[in-house]
Amino acid sequence: MSLVRFLAAATLASSLLACGSDSPSGTDEDDGDGNPIVAPITATINGVAFGTTAQTLSNYNGSSHTYILTGAESATGRAINLTLGDIAAPGTYSIGTSLPLRLASTSSGTSAWITPLDQTPAVGTVTVSIATPTRIKGTFSFTAVPSSTAPGTTGNAVVTNGQFDVTITP
Repeated sequence: MSLVRFLAAATLASSLLACGSDSPSGTDEDDGDGNPIVAPITATINGVAFGTTAQTLSNYNGSSHTYILTGAESATGRAINLTLGDIAAPGTYSIGTSLPLRLASTSSGTSAWITPLDQTPAVGTVTVSIATPTRIKGTFSFTAVPSSTAPGTTGNAVVTNGQFDVTITP
C-alpha cells in the first residue's frame, strides 16, 4: 500500500507542475553520448541492485527548473523518487534542501524512506551532466530515514551508485 501512496504522491506533485508527461523506459537505446541506456533510473539500495522496469514518470517545470523523476521495479514494487529543484545547468547539487526543494525517497512494500531536509552535512548529492527541458542525465546518492507516513519502517535506506537518463516529453 505504501508504494501506491508513494506513486500517487509523486504523480500528484508531477501533475501540479503542469509541464511534461510520462516517459517510457528505454532499453538498448543510445543515450546520445554513444552509451546504451539500460534503464532510465538505476541504483543500489542497501546493497541490492535497483533498476526501473516499469514506466518512469517524469516532469519538468521551466519556470522553477524543477525535475521530478519517479521509477519503479515491476517485480519487486520498489521505487525511487527524485525531486530536483532549481537545476538550470549541469553541476553538483545537494539533496535534502528545502530552498530550493531537492529531496529523494525510496519505498519497498509498506516501507518508505525520505531524505530529511536541511541537514548539515547534506544527506546526498546529485551530479547533473545534461539538464534540458526534454532530458536530464546524471548520478546520485543519498541516505534516507524512515518516513512518518509509513509506520513500521525501520533503519535507514542507503542509496548509492544512482544513475538516471530520462527523456521528458513536452
